[in-house]
Amino acid sequence: MDECRICKAGGVFAHHSVPEMMFGTREPFDYFLCSACGCLQIASIPEDLARFYPENYYSNAADSRVKVWLKGQRLRFDLGERSWLGRRMSERFGADACSRAIRLGHISRSDPILDVGGGSGAHLRPLRAAGFTNLLGIDAFVRHEVSEPGMRIARSRLRDVSGSFRLIMMHHSFEHMPDPDVVLTEALGRLAVDGFILIRIPVLGYGWRNYGVNWVDLDAPRHLFLHSRESMAVLTERHGLEIADLTFDSSELEIWGSEQYLRGIAHRSPKSHDVDPRGSVFSPAQISAYRRTVSELNRKGDSGRAAFLLRRAKAGARC
Repeated sequence: MDECRICKAGGVFAHHSVPEMMFGTREPFDYFLCSACGCLQIASIPEDLARFYPENYYSNAADSRVKVWLKGQRLRFDLGERSWLGRRMSERFGADACSRAIRLGHISRSDPILDVGGGSGAHLRPLRAAGFTNLLGIDAFVRHEVSEPGMRIARSRLRDVSGSFRLIMMHHSFEHMPDPDVVLTEALGRLAVDGFILIRIPVLGYGWRNYGVNWVDLDAPRHLFLHSRESMAVLTERHGLEIADLTFDSSELEIWGSEQYLRGIAHRSPKSHDVDPRGSVFSPAQISAYRRTVSELNRKGDSGRAAFLLRRAKAGARC
């Protein structure tokens, strides 16, 4: 008998053996799919999770100053400022999830914003480039702490943070956390009365249906929970939260990354499109086609990545 950590349902659920494929060790991990809420979760959380986050893991990488500035221009445009370059970037990559949360939450540039599990600040630096001045990032495993005008990044955990925040963000960190209930409880304790929580995560959709255990966003064993819309609704409602906004924001990686896994090519392999685009098995035309496909999946709400914007539920409301 299994027990779902999200909806607490018990039963004999379908199990799937998922190999580690970011670095290509192919070490297998057991996951099961809850038939009640639809959450796919690792059956047993490894005690030594830290060994799966080497120094070259994504969250420890820092964007160049030019890339940060370009993302800042995109944010400025998405927030209503004139920027020809920002407009072009927004048309190419879509509106940034941060800007949508900021607009819907009426977050000002001086409001306190907290980024949880954001590594070296990939999501805070563009905000600072766009004029935000009260930014804190925390990550228990960040290599280097940062203290710069308008932004601080600390080696810390959510439970150790004091203060109140208008916006708390978790950009692809929530799925790595062993106890989602504890995380939401701690986040609520630091959320302003009129604040919002932005959670961006992989979700079961096109990628899981079409690629199964080769879906690139499964990322075993680092991703402990792969949610469905239903499982996120169950989880948030239990904490007195409601989903104020839901958008899908996957990229062509969902397809080419999964196609590589089908071919036995790890994400960090020298043959990977991520490492050597020109030497990969995909032509530029194929990548463009994948981009168009995922754009349509995002529009339909069926891609493999979503941004949930949460707020305290109004009296009598249900998620």
